[in-house]
Parts: sequence; structure tokens; C-alpha cells
Amino acid sequence: MRFLKSRNKRLLPAFSRIASWYEHHGRIWKVRWDYAFYQMLIETNFLTFRAPNGRRGDVSPRQNNFAGIGTTGGGVPGNSFVDVSTGVLAQIQHLVVY
Repeated sequence: MRFLKSRNKRLLPAFSRIASWYEHHGRIWKVRWDYAFYQMLIETNFLTFRAPNGRRGDVSPRQNNFAGIGTTGGGVPGNSFVDVSTGVLAQIQHLVVY
């Protein structure tokens, strides 16, 4: 979380425990949760949900979609999940399928 907060000084309070959700679900599903966490950092540009050039991405923070599940580009928003835990779980399960 320190690494994330050093890259995103305006981290939304809703994401303050996100690393613990990755650890929780990763351990249950026997997935390297730290890899999934870093995948999320790349996908969401450190939970800013913006491209490196500052332009908004297709997914918004309120979707709790940390891996771009269902997005295809061109403004397609992809899937939405009810809360942070469920969004993390969806990503972990998506990795299990692979």
C-alpha cells in the first residue's frame, strides 16, 4: 500500500484496504496475490483509472473492475462489481481460469 500511495497521492478511501483483499482472495484461490495486485496497478494506472497521458480510461473507479474485465476499448466500460472485495475476487477468479 505504501508503494501504491507513493504513486497515487489522491487514492480514494474506498481503496484503502485493497491489498488486504488481494491477499485474502489470493490465498483462498491459491493465486499469487502480489502478482494480481501489481497487475491491477498497471491496468488502473495506480487506481487513477487514467491513461499515462491523463486521459480517462474506459473503466471508472465506482465499477470496482481492477483488471479491465469485459472492456474491449473504444469506450466500452466492461463489467461492474458491487464492492472492492467482489472486484478483486473477480480478477483472482479470472486468473484461475487461465
